[in-house]
Amino acid sequence: SVMKVIVAGYSKTGTKSMTSALRELGFTVYDFPEHFSEHKQQWKEILQSGNNPDIFREMYKDVDAVVDAPAFAYWKEIHEVFPDAKIILTSCEESPWFEKWQRQFENAASNPVYRLLTLLSPTAYQFNIHDYSLNKMMAIRIFRAHNADVVQNAPADKLLQFNVKQGWDPLCKFLEVPAPEKPFPHKNAGGTVLNDVIAEN
Repeated sequence: SVMKVIVAGYSKTGTKSMTSALRELGFTVYDFPEHFSEHKQQWKEILQSGNNPDIFREMYKDVDAVVDAPAFAYWKEIHEVFPDAKIILTSCEESPWFEKWQRQFENAASNPVYRLLTLLSPTAYQFNIHDYSLNKMMAIRIFRAHNADVVQNAPADKLLQFNVKQGWDPLCKFLEVPAPEKPFPHKNAGGTVLNDVIAEN
């Protein structure tokens, strides 16, 4: 298996729906729970010592698609290792994104495992935003900067800017696969995945 899809959108931009959709289309997907449960040590090493192409190559040798943290913050590095992969920038409205993002961390911050998760969170690591009561303007500025970086630096012929509200058609055309008959999945609007991972670890 060679990496086919890198979802470069921030957490809480429809990433859980993207994971369900990609799995429905037959892709082997690593989402936040898989990154955390399968490769905790490798991610610690990357976050502490910087980019290591060999680690990405080994971690993702049997994976078709990566979604959510910490992978989205390393989309460039992952794409350098897998240059044929297509890049999807999931997007959504800024204010609802911030509310969902903040709620996720408010819910999780009381748990001791949260301290470990902050190490594995590229938002916390790269931008030093450990404080879940983060100033909204600053958070949205970081969100915009990340999205602009993807748009400016991803190869144009390999990039899809996508809102999950658009459904199957643009996604399946971009990935050159037939669209399923069933409705597009809409998952995790409330943001419980972080708590689920904490509970399991």
